[in-house]
Amino acid sequence: MTSSAVYDRQPALANVNYPVVGCIPLPQSDKQLCNYGHNGRTGRAVRRRPHHHPSASCDTAFAQLGMALGATNLTTEAQAFGFNQHIPLDLPGVGVSNFPTIAQLTDNAPSQAYSAFGQQDVTATALQMALVADGIANGGVIMTPHVMSQIRDSQGNLVETTPRSLVDGHQLDYRHRRQLTHAGRRDLGHRRRGLPAAWKVAAKTGTAETGPNATLTNDWMIAFAPADNPKVAVAVVVPNQPGSDTGAKVSGPPAKTILGDALAETP
Repeated sequence: MTSSAVYDRQPALANVNYPVVGCIPLPQSDKQLCNYGHNGRTGRAVRRRPHHHPSASCDTAFAQLGMALGATNLTTEAQAFGFNQHIPLDLPGVGVSNFPTIAQLTDNAPSQAYSAFGQQDVTATALQMALVADGIANGGVIMTPHVMSQIRDSQGNLVETTPRSLVDGHQLDYRHRRQLTHAGRRDLGHRRRGLPAAWKVAAKTGTAETGPNATLTNDWMIAFAPADNPKVAVAVVVPNQPGSDTGAKVSGPPAKTILGDALAETP
């Protein structure tokens, strides 16, 4: 979503390079913000080349990008994807995913930094993150999720069909969708994840800490495929995993199974 906010709301930031560092000092704070393992995995949150695309995960780069985007751009983009609002699913008890409000982020550089890569007060359901994958795959158009597709009577006659309506979303420029899709394919590394290259999966993995000083993580993968003509979007989260594990390691295998089954059943 942070990369999408660049393309949607402040495209000049796509030309900015960030230094390759494991930690950065936080403005308005005496603390440092560090990557996982304190490594400098990449120096650019959005990288300009013949095909522009966001880089692989780098907390320090995305933190700087979030501070450059600022409160309004970060929160407005998150809410365009469905955060801070009820998702109209045809089941009761759907949780609301949280992203800090503009007021909470205004003049608060540390919160902007952490929120830009999903930490601090950001919370998300698996459904919400599936909609994020859906939004990128579908060029910014997010379809309303549903459990029931249609109802038929005992003779097989169609009684009712669920309409394909839209969640209140936003339209991504085709070039921007392509850039984000290319980033998802680059970040995934099909050989390392054990996914067949023929599936053309675009994905993002994540390892979410469960609280201050927590030793357990919630391990994520969101994905869609085929990248050049998306048919399926998924989100997998495996909660309360050892802190030494990662989203790719833990959520990658079930995501592979789900994608394989879904693609086999989707014409």
